[in-house]
Amino acid sequence: MANILEVENLATYFHTFKGVVKAVDHISFSMEEGEVLGVVGESGCGKSVTGFSLIKLIDPPGKIQADKIEFDGQDLLGKSEKEMNKIRGGDITMIFQDPMTSLNPVYTIEHQMDEMLRLHQPQLSRAQRHSRCVELLREVGIPNAEERLKCYPHQFSGGMRQRVVIAIALASAPKLIIADEPTTALDVTIQAQVLQLMKRLVNEKGCALMLITHDLAVVSEITDRVNVMYCGHIVESGPTRSLIDRPLHPYTQGLLASIPGNGETRDDERLEVIPGMVPNMFDLPKGCKFAPRCAKCMGVCMEVEPETVTVSEGRRVACHLYSGAGKEEEQ
Repeated sequence: MANILEVENLATYFHTFKGVVKAVDHISFSMEEGEVLGVVGESGCGKSVTGFSLIKLIDPPGKIQADKIEFDGQDLLGKSEKEMNKIRGGDITMIFQDPMTSLNPVYTIEHQMDEMLRLHQPQLSRAQRHSRCVELLREVGIPNAEERLKCYPHQFSGGMRQRVVIAIALASAPKLIIADEPTTALDVTIQAQVLQLMKRLVNEKGCALMLITHDLAVVSEITDRVNVMYCGHIVESGPTRSLIDRPLHPYTQGLLASIPGNGETRDDERLEVIPGMVPNMFDLPKGCKFAPRCAKCMGVCMEVEPETVTVSEGRRVACHLYSGAGKEEEQ
């Protein structure tokens, strides 16, 4: 299947008076048409900045650099702001984690959905746009769609508001949806419903989905592949089932071990935690950024940043345990 997105050496740095924050530090990945890619990691690892960088939503002092950001055959790096405005909300849409910050409280749901259609499907008449709004609300499982269009955001529950945001994201028939922690503000039951809704709609519409989250349990439910990020780097990537069943990087292993009820932890046992804290982004350690927290740390880890190596088909990891230097030291 063809790639809808190709990213090579993406680096997003924030140049501040205190120093340079390397929020995303030379990462490369791709997405196929119709694929669901999970981007996972702790807060501050660069996963959200990655999503914003792809659609050039980084304000100063942030600066985006890359060898390539190619979407559906188009070079996004060379696009002007006017051209990007046509792509954002059109071929690429974004779902944010808090629906109340995405929806304007003073306008009805229909007004906000209609605005998206007017911008990206100007050929539709007013009646056609109304019919499309009703259809979209029904698609995302909102009952009495005709009546609910006249409501304001505060008249919906959190889960229903997120369904509205998903409906708006689908309005322009996008080829890629970037979902930034879309279920964080929801309780567990509603979270599962929204995730299954997104998975079903992606399958039906054939669009690709990038799901940004800190929760590997969520990732394991609906994604096809996973990128695990730490301190601006992709430390491991691969097919979801393979990565969950056999994590390679010590950081990925730590994330999985800390999930409650993953089948390896007894009810009377304490959950495992990854020791230490994410390092200060203004003062990152030399060598592997995870080395100060890693139980398998070797001498080379403290001095040399690991290269990303291919371990098996589709499985890549940035760890000295799998590189020549690390194997030599083990011996």
